[in-house]
Amino acid sequence: MHGATILLVDDDEVLSQVLRRVLTRDGYTVVQAASVAEALECARQQTPSLGLIDLRLPDGDGVDLARQLEAQVAHFPLILITAYPLRLRDQPELVKGFAHVLTKPLDLDELRKAIRTSLGAAERMEVLSSPTTGESGGQTTPVSSTPAQPVEAAGKRNLLRWLIVGIGVLVVAALSAALPAVGLPGVQDLLKPSEERFSTPSYDSQTQLVPDSADAIELPSKVVQRLGVTSEPVAAAVAPRSLRLAGSLVFDPNRLGRVQSRFAGEVIAIGTLVQPDAHGPSRERPLEYGDHVSKGQLMAVVLSKDLGEKKSELVDALVQLALDERRLADRKEAYRQAALSADTLNQTRTDVARGRTAVAKAERTLRTWKVGEGEIRDVKEEARLVSEGKKPRDAKKEMEWAKVEVRAPFDGTIVEKNLHLGNLVDPTFDLFKIADLRKLGVVVHAYEEDLHTLEELPRGFSWQVRAGADLDHRLLQNDGLQKIGLVVDPSQHTDPIMGRVDNSSGELRVGQFVTATVNLPAPPKVVSLPSSALEEDGQHSLVFVQPDASQSRYVRRRVAVALRLGDVVYVRRELTDQDRKKGLQEVHPGELIVTEGVLELQSALEDLKARAKAQK
Repeated sequence: MHGATILLVDDDEVLSQVLRRVLTRDGYTVVQAASVAEALECARQQTPSLGLIDLRLPDGDGVDLARQLEAQVAHFPLILITAYPLRLRDQPELVKGFAHVLTKPLDLDELRKAIRTSLGAAERMEVLSSPTTGESGGQTTPVSSTPAQPVEAAGKRNLLRWLIVGIGVLVVAALSAALPAVGLPGVQDLLKPSEERFSTPSYDSQTQLVPDSADAIELPSKVVQRLGVTSEPVAAAVAPRSLRLAGSLVFDPNRLGRVQSRFAGEVIAIGTLVQPDAHGPSRERPLEYGDHVSKGQLMAVVLSKDLGEKKSELVDALVQLALDERRLADRKEAYRQAALSADTLNQTRTDVARGRTAVAKAERTLRTWKVGEGEIRDVKEEARLVSEGKKPRDAKKEMEWAKVEVRAPFDGTIVEKNLHLGNLVDPTFDLFKIADLRKLGVVVHAYEEDLHTLEELPRGFSWQVRAGADLDHRLLQNDGLQKIGLVVDPSQHTDPIMGRVDNSSGELRVGQFVTATVNLPAPPKVVSLPSSALEEDGQHSLVFVQPDASQSRYVRRRVAVALRLGDVVYVRRELTDQDRKKGLQEVHPGELIVTEGVLELQSALEDLKARAKAQK
């Protein structure tokens, strides 16, 4: 089922590039993603034929992604790859729903077999699930409402089929004899799967090892063309390092507020909003999720027993203090006239002192509770009028003192509402959350090996932020890179990188997938190569150099990789003595480096070396 589309989901950029090249050469269309969010977006745009999914991803895992693909996109075969097989052994239920489970490091033959098997099974299920009736020569035939044709017509069709088959056999026989005579692979070779043609090459009689060189191979020009081997000179100027980071939009923590009551109590009122009505007069309705509020706007009223009692205590203390102070003045006069004992006068003085302490305590408590000075003055004025006999105690007004008005701390939008009339709340309960959505936060994730370079950048360093994984999406206006997180995720080895984007238009949404691209200077003393020029054999990083552009001779070198990016690899052009002792070699500007066909050259070289060793 070549030509099928494979969704490859893995945050290991090196492995993804290798698998993309291998599967593309096998005839598949490969769509790459590095996270759960990116994979879902790619799958929605084009439903794949098969998914190749890593277990561990930056924003989730492959098991969760499989469930979301099934629920949100479509059902198609999935293959799980993992470097942590023990987890699957301990939790076997995780692999339910996957066609195959492969363990890293991957065996390419095993991978190809798993892909063919999964696609073949899916294709058979499609055929079996389609409406059919009857069989003809092993082929299912669609249900038809037309009458059966006469037997004579059917006999003529069968005779015509056999005639076509006979002609086909004669053509194949002629090609089997003619193609090898002109130096091309025979029909049997062409019918072999692509991986068999490369693992047992038909060009070994024309391809040879270079004498006195263990890592050089020479090919005829027609073989070079057939394998698609291309070389390019290594550029003197190092390609700029582009670090692409995936993440999402969040509320800006500096523009997000929790609206809480200062006192425990019962919600007796919710703030209102005047809503225009095109079919009649405007009406008031309670505040709802998504409404915009202004700073100081009333959002709720809570009836607090504690606050009401404390204000009443202040009134009682003030009234009693006024009474004690009048009594003290009268008893001082009586004492001067020798009509009162000293003990009685001193007791009255004690009562006044105790009253002043009670007043101060009540005031101090109200101020600690952040009751406004205006409210405290109103209570004192009420107590003065009562103590002077100008008005009686007003129970209705004292009930109003128990009401706590909850107001918006700043202009913003209600992004969370958690209350209804009659709810009992306390100061830790979030009645509302409001956010200023004109700016949103950006949180992306960088691998810890890049943190040192990122930390050296000044605050506000320019980066490119786009909504979605597509680099063609429009750039979002932003404040640059603002902050680097302080905690590295121990499983993913990533650290959050933060900034802000402008959302004055209101088009962006919290949780939306974004990518941020940071253009960084390249490391010193390196050359930049396309990632397609690098091959990994499990122990070394390999490239092929073409010493002479006029000759199809290619020399394999083991190189030291300084840094891997998406499509670019930085290779050291200056090595230490210790590096050379390990067998590593340098790559210099101007040298011809093979950029396509590296995998085929590596396979051919290893195959010829194995054959030469066997002949000895």
